[in-house]
Amino acid sequence: MKPEEVERSFSADQCILEHGASVRELYIVRSGTVRIEARDGRVARRLAGGAVFGEISAILGQASPYCAIADDDAVVLVLDLPLLNRMCRESAEFSMRMIRHLASEWMREIDGSGESGGDTATLAGVLLRRQVSQGSGPVADCLAELAAEARLPMVVAYRALHELLDRGWVQLTEDQLTVVSPESLEALIS
Repeated sequence: MKPEEVERSFSADQCILEHGASVRELYIVRSGTVRIEARDGRVARRLAGGAVFGEISAILGQASPYCAIADDDAVVLVLDLPLLNRMCRESAEFSMRMIRHLASEWMREIDGSGESGGDTATLAGVLLRRQVSQGSGPVADCLAELAAEARLPMVVAYRALHELLDRGWVQLTEDQLTVVSPESLEALIS
C-alpha cells in the first residue's frame, strides 16, 4: 500500500473520528495537532506527531468513546484493520510500539498517570518552585535546566511537559513557559 493511500489531510476543526463511530481504523498523527474531546465536549487531550488514537474502535470493534478533531491543519495516517493486522504480523517493532501505547493508555485510564505520572508530578514540582522563586510571569528556564533539576532524562521531561500542556495547566507562548493553574500542579504533586 502506498503512503498516500493511508495518509489523509484534515483542515482545522474538521472531524477525524466521531464520537460513537465504529470504524475499524487506527490513526497516527503525522503532523499538526488533533484534539480529543470527551462526550461532554471537554478537551481531554491534544495529540501531536506520532500520537495514536482510535484504538478502541479499531482493535476492539467498539464505538469510539471520544471525538477526534483536527486542532489545526493535520496529516493523519489511517490504518484499517487488515493493514493494522498485517503490520503487527510483519513488524515486531511496530507490534511492541502498539503494546507500549496500549499499556500506557490502560495505566492512564486506571490512575490518570499514563506511563510518566510520577515524572509529570516531579516536573510540576520543579515548575512550581521556579514560579515561586522567580515571581509571577514566565518561567525563565529552558527544558534542559528543568529536566536537570527534576533529575529526569530530557525525553522524559519533554513528555511530562507535554502532559502538563495537554491538561492546560501550563502554557507555552513564544518560547515562554507560564504556569496557568498552580493549584492543579499542587494537587498533582500532593
